Amino acid sequence: MKSREEEERKRMEEPLVSVIVPIYNVEAYVGECMQSLLAQAFRDFEVLCVDDGSTDASVRKAKEAVGQDARFVFLGQPNAGASAARNKALSQARGRYVLFLDSDDAYSPDALETLVGIAQAEDLDLLYFSASTFYENAQLARTHAENLDERTEVPQVLSGQELLVELERTDSFRPSVCLCLFRRGLIEETGLRFEEGILAEDLLFTMQILPQAKRATYRRKSLYRRRMRADSTTTKDVGISNIHGHFVAARGMLAWYRQNAEGTSQAFRDAYCHRLFSTWETAARLVPEVGEEEVLEYRDGLSPADRDLFNVHVFEMGKMLDEAYRSVLHSRTYRAGKAITALPMWLRDHSRR
Repeated sequence: MKSREEEERKRMEEPLVSVIVPIYNVEAYVGECMQSLLAQAFRDFEVLCVDDGSTDASVRKAKEAVGQDARFVFLGQPNAGASAARNKALSQARGRYVLFLDSDDAYSPDALETLVGIAQAEDLDLLYFSASTFYENAQLARTHAENLDERTEVPQVLSGQELLVELERTDSFRPSVCLCLFRRGLIEETGLRFEEGILAEDLLFTMQILPQAKRATYRRKSLYRRRMRADSTTTKDVGISNIHGHFVAARGMLAWYRQNAEGTSQAFRDAYCHRLFSTWETAARLVPEVGEEEVLEYRDGLSPADRDLFNVHVFEMGKMLDEAYRSVLHSRTYRAGKAITALPMWLRDHSRR
């Protein structure tokens, strides 16, 4: 019979779960994130914390929170973004399963135990789960409301392609990799890594790896506590980087589809094309908000092939959508409707304060 010391040594050598945590200027929140990992009922894990060139006391706060716990490994790099930090950690991860945790968020105490239990019992490649969002203030609750914990559960185990169809059918698709437990072997078998230097990297990664999973499911279990705060990537003002990220993600999704769609079901192709169109549309809707001058400057720096894609799917669509929105906004019907609903909307908004 193995001693406790031997069992602990084996866990350190081959942890069952690798949790990857990029850290960048989150000194006010990272301690809570680390504490949520220390509080896990499940203990067979390693945490790979990657300092992405923080300029505040984030790393010191994180190290103070975990003390001498050898399960926490701290890596560093010059500031290059969350994708590069995740890729760095993936190259050193040893767990059978991989989780991604943002350093201003947290897990519920039973998160790892629940996820590993389901993944092992069902022999899963991917396990999507849910989150509860909490807001720093009432304004964020109004402007960035989420429903991550209200999606339709998928009780059965499906292929990744079948799961995408089901998630799209129930309007339950969300691209965040923080809401998925991955079998590390699948990541290594596919050779996938995050596209560096862009926003929307989660979407591209998801749309490349999900279709390749043989056993996947989504369980409506709110095990992740997502913080909605001011001046985060999600809430800060949009700019050309948002358009660029969605353009690159859509371009990568299109390339993957062209190489892999043959032989797949029509239902999967429909679901994939819906998500691809939605990504193009997201980029296009931002064109008027960012401004034509800046968008044209960005377009002029693209290669000829990328410029053609951008013109068709982003720039021209953006102008068309802007014209359509303006037409609606200036219509008599819309103005009359706004006048009728103004008081109920004012009452609703003020009742939340």
